[in-house]
Amino acid sequence: MISFPRRFPSIPARSIPLLAAALALGALPLSVHGQVLFVTNYTSGMLGKYDATTGATINATFISGLSNPTDVKVSGSTLFTTRSGVGRVTTYDANTGALLNFALTDTSYSPIGLALSGNDLFVSFTSTGAAINEYNAATGAVIDNNLVIPILGMGDYPEFIAVMGSSIYAVSFDLDAVGVFSTVPDQPAINPAFITGLNGPNGIAFSGSNLFVVNSRGGTVSQYDAATGALINASFVSGLNWPTGVAVSGSRLYVSIYGTGAIGTGSVGEYDSTTGAVINASLVTGLSGPDGLASRPRRPRSPSDFGFRSTGGG
Repeated sequence: MISFPRRFPSIPARSIPLLAAALALGALPLSVHGQVLFVTNYTSGMLGKYDATTGATINATFISGLSNPTDVKVSGSTLFTTRSGVGRVTTYDANTGALLNFALTDTSYSPIGLALSGNDLFVSFTSTGAAINEYNAATGAVIDNNLVIPILGMGDYPEFIAVMGSSIYAVSFDLDAVGVFSTVPDQPAINPAFITGLNGPNGIAFSGSNLFVVNSRGGTVSQYDAATGALINASFVSGLNWPTGVAVSGSRLYVSIYGTGAIGTGSVGEYDSTTGAVINASLVTGLSGPDGLASRPRRPRSPSDFGFRSTGGG
């Protein structure tokens, strides 16, 4: 059955006219240098595309009509996003937004988190179908339908996930914990209580030997040793209003700020991934329930970017 995450604060009544007006703000043409940032908007069902350096809008409605998108990942020119309201993972062209596969995965449960490792796609499901499944990232073919099944009891629902080597790190919002499991089928849990005592954990991301975990209720991003789970800095980033997703790209750490979830009130902040220092707390603003984040380089330059067109040879 389709169910919805319990990891968001209460959301005020939506206003369709306000949403339409907010989305009418146009996108700006930008150069092809640097990084782009993809952001899912849970409230509005949109996936936006932004300049990861300046925060300028490339296309706020890059992909629209999604049903409760919670996470997004990118591999090459393929963009993966959850549609938790209808139980699917859908893929799009990361450059154009064109639909590639409407139902790469299709279940009766709510997909929440995504992780990619080589040709493998890992998807976490919450509520009745709580598990982490493994798929072929290109075809959607099932590799393992129950690679990880919760073992800590009631409330042990995997949500955001991340993969390092042969290990899956899974956040349990209700249990305030991060567990570590094997990507190899039929293996026992590595450590289902790898990190405990969190405060509403949501997003999770690696940067070298560091593991970053978002604490939504606590308004922080905490830093841990990815190998041991030892706490490095409980308040690596602090003072946030219900942070949800996190992504790291080089020296930059991006955090989505869900806030109340009301139309146009969410944002993405940018921080130094080594020190946690604020670079731009309001890098992207005007979002509607921002959640999952992903960053990738802009596409390579082509002759058309300079106003030239290629001609056929004779």
